[in-house]
Amino acid sequence: MVGESGQAGARRLSRALLLGALALGAGCRRAPPAPPLPEVEPAALAAAAWGRFVPEVQRASFGLAIEAPRLGLSTRASGALVVDRPDRFRLEVYAPIVGPRLYVVSDGRAVNLYAVAQKTWMGGPDAEAVLREATGGAAGLEDLVDLLTGRMPFEDAEVVAVEAGEEAVRYTFEGPEGTRAVVALDARQSTTRSVEAFDGAGRCVLRASYGAYRRKDRALVPEEVAIALPTAELEVALSFRSWEALDEAPDAFSLPAPEGAEVRDLVESIRGWSGPL
Repeated sequence: MVGESGQAGARRLSRALLLGALALGAGCRRAPPAPPLPEVEPAALAAAAWGRFVPEVQRASFGLAIEAPRLGLSTRASGALVVDRPDRFRLEVYAPIVGPRLYVVSDGRAVNLYAVAQKTWMGGPDAEAVLREATGGAAGLEDLVDLLTGRMPFEDAEVVAVEAGEEAVRYTFEGPEGTRAVVALDARQSTTRSVEAFDGAGRCVLRASYGAYRRKDRALVPEEVAIALPTAELEVALSFRSWEALDEAPDAFSLPAPEGAEVRDLVESIRGWSGPL
């Protein structure tokens, strides 16, 4: 028969063994699973994406990689971007030491381009026509500005299909002249994950994919954007180094032809780069 002291010792030993087992169990405990994607109503998610706060005026700097075999171009550079939503932007590309090599500027009405080394200025007085020509009619000027800033494009297009996946919701939009576009949205952040646009013949004329987003000036801004124009065999990868919201738009959205520059029509030049669209 065990005495009281023996029983107390046994109880202490049992508690010690129990505590040890709990401690071992805690050490081997698996991390809790990631929370499931929120259940969202597709129309509400699209509205949240279009309504997500994006500064009206932003300035960014970036690293740039361009692959354009049809143009004989493969290069790495740096650059700067200024946007004034919904349809004004200025994009500059710099070469090491020598400075600016390319300007692409829209004032909301025209899109003009100036290649410094070639002393060639290309003008497109109808900005919407220029972008529609470059993308087979699938994307316009405001869509391009949205693509560069990570905002969901095609706000005025009709949604004809929705597919909810494990990590994203995919929207199919119907555009003018039989064009369509597919946009994948992150259901947690209401940010754009990818964009594909197709011309009236069903050919992919525009692809864009996004890396992570980070918070800056109360907004989520993209860190990486890769844009491709397959019909032109053109791929551009932007790696953003900084984003800054501006209180007012700078005087930066005009690009007249410099004196002595060769002047060309931008739409005709695009047709020469990419062939008939």
